[in-house]
Amino acid sequence: MLERDLWRLVRSNLNRELLLTRIESVVSAGVPDVYWTSINGDGNNGWIELKIIRGNRVRLSPEQVLWILRQSQLGINCKILARKVDTLYLWDGTDVSSIAEQGLRCEVVRKEWSKPFAWAEIITAIRMPKWDGGF
Repeated sequence: MLERDLWRLVRSNLNRELLLTRIESVVSAGVPDVYWTSINGDGNNGWIELKIIRGNRVRLSPEQVLWILRQSQLGINCKILARKVDTLYLWDGTDVSSIAEQGLRCEVVRKEWSKPFAWAEIITAIRMPKWDGGF
């Protein structure tokens, strides 16, 4: 699976609740792949970095780590959504440094779903500004 395949999966399943914009930035290094806005008019929005996991490593560039960390520290909702075979993983952007260093071995709070993916739960988790492990 390639990142574009993950994008297609995300787009086809999240677009009922979220207006998604794919970002391909050659101007500013580190900008996440997807900007989203809640379509229910509550003003909720944020960023999602998409990743495909091979082995246990989540490949994030230093620019991605810095961008996501800075925005998250300012209260911007940033998430990392990654797929490894039939499992989706979701982390909060405040944990991006640990994720980049340790990948799936990282002990920070994450959410994960196996196929068939629970898209309503995934949408709820993406929309949460920060979580403590529960919904």
